[in-house]
Amino acid sequence: MQSKTSFTAPSETTGQAPSRGKQEQAAADVGFSRATMWYGSLADSSPISSNEIYSFAQQYVHAQHILIGHLNYEGVISVLDKIKALLDQRGLTTVTLRDYYGG
Repeated sequence: MQSKTSFTAPSETTGQAPSRGKQEQAAADVGFSRATMWYGSLADSSPISSNEIYSFAQQYVHAQHILIGHLNYEGVISVLDKIKALLDQRGLTTVTLRDYYGG
């Protein structure tokens, strides 16, 4: 099954994310049958400093937490190694939703 990732991307014409219904339909089209809520965010959907991003990582990187990150700006790219070290220090590993739900 080929993955479609456009359901979370802003519309090229409006700059807005697609409606919730369209997101859910696109998710269903690639095999996800239920909604998933996240517990924390790196808050990197706009440019913020790497220190701020790492602070959010420290706050939300814990077992059984779903943490989202957008990875769109330099601030998050430059702190990925520190976030990986934090995961290692806490004995955690990353998984995708497909890993978690199977498929």
